[in-house]
Amino acid sequence: MNDKATGTSRVAIAALVCGIVGFILLVVPILGGLGITITIAGFIFGAIGISQTKGGKMRGRGMAIAGLVLGSLGLASLIIRMMLD
Repeated sequence: MNDKATGTSRVAIAALVCGIVGFILLVVPILGGLGITITIAGFIFGAIGISQTKGGKMRGRGMAIAGLVLGSLGLASLIIRMMLD
């Protein structure tokens, strides 16, 4: 039986990239609409990436979690900023 993970989840990588870029775009409001879209994508990809890496079938669980957390923080900062405006 092979217990090694087959490879890194591409969805987890996408979650991390979208989470970082979306968080930066939301915290530094340059392109607000694009930041919202990318942050939501990071959140969704993070959730999918976590489910793909469950059980050790694929690697990248940390990246998926980081994308999910950054997406959550980005959305939380957006909600707070909307409440303060």
